Amino acid sequence: DATNKLWKARVGAVGALAEVIVGRSWSDLGGGGAVMNDEDATARDTDLSHSTAAHRLLRLLRVTTRSLDDVQGLVRESGETLGRSVRALTIRLCDPSADASQSNEDIFQGKASAATAEQLEIDAKAAASTVLRWLVKCGLNQPSPEGTGFCISTLLGVIDVAKHNTLQPVLPDLIYHLLMAMSGLEPAALNYLQTRAAGSEASDGYDRLERLRLQMASSGPIAGALHKCLSMIRFLDVEEQKKLIPHFDAALRAGAGFATRAAVADAVGSLCSVSPSAFKITGHSSTNPTVR
Repeated sequence: DATNKLWKARVGAVGALAEVIVGRSWSDLGGGGAVMNDEDATARDTDLSHSTAAHRLLRLLRVTTRSLDDVQGLVRESGETLGRSVRALTIRLCDPSADASQSNEDIFQGKASAATAEQLEIDAKAAASTVLRWLVKCGLNQPSPEGTGFCISTLLGVIDVAKHNTLQPVLPDLIYHLLMAMSGLEPAALNYLQTRAAGSEASDGYDRLERLRLQMASSGPIAGALHKCLSMIRFLDVEEQKKLIPHFDAALRAGAGFATRAAVADAVGSLCSVSPSAFKITGHSSTNPTVR
């Protein structure tokens, strides 16, 4: 009913979801593995009886972003409550230590085993792999600023608690979208102010505002998440590190802001210091994106 045509039904359904999902575990949602393709992600929406935890979690994310962009104000208010609940649930499911801390009593009584801890690790990896893929591909492209803010907050929270082996499969795409978000998510008022500063008589106004924008972007939460992702580059093999170079090249070409280009320069410097052999690409120099 969260997508019902009647707005009162949507308000009730969204509010009920915010209360129902509190304290749920991966097994409570249905268990199962990660969902890594679009066809599998949407195939179970019509057949909820056979849905796994990954399908239900993706459906919760889609319902939340839709309710945050609803035409009715009461639905949006309920969507904000649901967004806080879904964010807390998602971060907890992606953090194996969260469920482990809840079973401290069982550990003290000797009821927990290594198999239980291993299952918690598997469930957290499945949840993080499913959520990160959707947030990177769809979450950062929401039509409403409220939905984008919810997805960014959830993404940063998942990156903060996820382990290295969980982030590595999606690391190239994750780094690229974080680089683009450095400038893409800046307030539009900054562009207006900088345009006015460029046309004013003060010669240093434009440069001072540019430095201020770069300082704001470098000290923000997205920069912190990007720094954590860049610190994982050293754990990748050379072939995986080479996959980052086209993403850096694409970010330099598509990025319109100075913050994105400065972040790409720092990322390239980190990759050069960690693995110089990643830039040894065979072929003509014109085919090498780093030479361009």
